[in-house]
Amino acid sequence: MTVLVKKFTRAPIIIAHLGSDYNLLKPFCDLARMDHVYLDCSNLHLYRIIKEAVQLAGADKVIWGSDGWWQHPAVEVMMVKVLKLPKVDEEKVLGGNIMSLLESQSF
Repeated sequence: MTVLVKKFTRAPIIIAHLGSDYNLLKPFCDLARMDHVYLDCSNLHLYRIIKEAVQLAGADKVIWGSDGWWQHPAVEVMMVKVLKLPKVDEEKVLGGNIMSLLESQSF
């Protein structure tokens, strides 16, 4: 994954489900420190790792998602809200980051 992330830098890369393996959270968070790499926090079983990802990669790098019909979007929102992140970080995760990312792209 590291090779791909380093090779393809012209487009944003969003790593789904925080990498899907808690044991790989730190390496994925390390990748997210690159300007074009972000972490999606949808469809997680351990909601507390969202807070860990914010601490490791930074609130600017975590993007909320609902992952379609697997979980109700309200459940996905509550997984972030129960973490009691600082308000500015919560706002980034719950919409600010993806809006900034989309606004920065030329489609």
